[in-house]
Amino acid sequence: MRGLHILHRLALEGVICFGPRNGKQHTFVLLDEWIPKTKIMDRDKALGELALRYFDSHGPSTLQDFRWWSGLTDSDARIGLDKNKSKLVSEDINNQMYWFSNKIKGIYDSYPSSQLLPNFDEYIVGYKDRSHLVNGISNNKMELNEFIFNPTIILNGEIVGTWKRTFKENKIKILLNQFKSLNNEENRAIKESAASYGNSIRMHVIC
Repeated sequence: MRGLHILHRLALEGVICFGPRNGKQHTFVLLDEWIPKTKIMDRDKALGELALRYFDSHGPSTLQDFRWWSGLTDSDARIGLDKNKSKLVSEDINNQMYWFSNKIKGIYDSYPSSQLLPNFDEYIVGYKDRSHLVNGISNNKMELNEFIFNPTIILNGEIVGTWKRTFKENKIKILLNQFKSLNNEENRAIKESAASYGNSIRMHVIC
């Protein structure tokens, strides 16, 4: 493990960072050569910038979500949010305040939309409270925190199951574990998402 520890230390000191993969292997590059020079911010301004980027990309979300995602203390997370309240929209839902970008526009589509997400996907990891992702599904199916570790089936923004993949020659078999019964259109949307995944890696999908 000595080599990994050396790489980890160099990364923590800001000498190296991950570069593009070489096949299945990770590569490393010098941070100064890979990351463009950026302006230096004072601490409060940096907290504000981090908060704005989080709520712009993850909203609607709560202060607690931001604190979980960023690892900041409660006071620093509040400083970041306070510096951006005029740039964000808020809404009280079940006595919990949610914040999001004022640029968000409502999307109304009657056709089901589905995605097959990998484990540790930002859509799930980015929030402390994940109960809204399993609306109408019994928590006995899986503990909310366990969704981080499992590839998930997303339907219209909600988790409706998990999935696994197995490879055989030039084909990929996807096994779906759905938590509730779905109608034909919803099942079709999930299979289309699986087919899209197969196309991205140029393999035929059996689902």
